[in-house]
Amino acid sequence: MKRRTGAVAAVLTAAVLCRAPAAVLAQQAGGVPDALLVAVQGSWTLTSGGNPGQPRTLDPKKDIWQPLMSGDRLKCTGQMDRAVVQFGKGDVRAISGAQCTNGYTVPAASPAPARGATASVFSQDLQHYYRIGGLPRSGFSGFVLWPVEEVLTRPQTASRVQWRAQPRGVLTLTLRAGSPAQVLWTRTGIDAATGGLQDPALETALAGAASRGDLRPLLEVRSGPGQPSTVVLSLISEADDSRVRARTAAVAAGVSDPLGNLLRADVLLDAGLQREALDEYVAALGSAPEAAFLLRKAADLAGALGDPRAADLRDRAEAAASP
Repeated sequence: MKRRTGAVAAVLTAAVLCRAPAAVLAQQAGGVPDALLVAVQGSWTLTSGGNPGQPRTLDPKKDIWQPLMSGDRLKCTGQMDRAVVQFGKGDVRAISGAQCTNGYTVPAASPAPARGATASVFSQDLQHYYRIGGLPRSGFSGFVLWPVEEVLTRPQTASRVQWRAQPRGVLTLTLRAGSPAQVLWTRTGIDAATGGLQDPALETALAGAASRGDLRPLLEVRSGPGQPSTVVLSLISEADDSRVRARTAAVAAGVSDPLGNLLRADVLLDAGLQREALDEYVAALGSAPEAAFLLRKAADLAGALGDPRAADLRDRAEAAASP
């Protein structure tokens, strides 16, 4: 199953790109990561193997969960300094002592059989994480913020309707079948100032539509007597979603978060479920709120989707990129 509603872009916008560290830019051009930098304690520098230059001082809060490429060089200044580098589910390496004061060069990830059946090579499991960028979309000037047309999603995610909060007024939301256009769910008297609604009955109606093979129902948001705002949804089929859930469970089996979040997000992106992937990135940020690379990834994807969280994520990403 390879249903996609848009290609995941491999580049940043120019404004963000110019602030990205040189090591990250080298990773953009160099391919999928060989490892992830999980933690650093003490004083560390990183020199990019793909674009050698001045070593960059690492921040223990901002520089975690960034991809590392083979040839990248980590170096510490003290015998008590320590870094944790993860090459796969079963391959976590602590770098300390003489190994770090003399400099540690990241090796290429070895094939999975060399590390046992439970190992997982990041070049297989994190195809999307190293890329900073989301769908190349623009012009989110409409009233409805979520769900978004032509973005594949699950019924439970689509049921979290969001709109631009209004100072006053009430809304009526109606879900209609794609064909025939019968009413599947409706709710009136919704306070327009809340900016969002999650109704279990709407989720049930969406799930029912998906189970019947109606993957393109219409959501109407009416704020007055005029023409309503209408969104044609793109629901994932039950069969496809079952396969995606099996893949996310398998790829993150035995792995704690936030690594589990990143692995699940990669599968979701591969399936075209960008909003669900964004939710995984935001969950990962709960454990690493200042992680610069993860913030840039989440901010770009949120901005591409027109997600209401985009502005906050962008501000946090810019703060994390500042010296």
